[in-house]
Amino acid sequence: MGKKKKKNTELISFENFEQELLKSLPTVEPPAEDRQLLGEQIYKLVEERFPDQAGKLTGMILEL
Repeated sequence: MGKKKKKNTELISFENFEQELLKSLPTVEPPAEDRQLLGEQIYKLVEERFPDQAGKLTGMILEL
């Protein structure tokens, strides 16, 4: 019988992911247009690791 291949997925804790993400974010309050663009960039990063919760997590990060 054939062996099933396991996906090689790198697991990272949310705390470590949050720290990585916060390092890459600007520290000033962006205007609304920039906030939209920032949200789109954050969403792409979050979606890679947490696809089922990307929208909610992105919103939470933008509230920081």
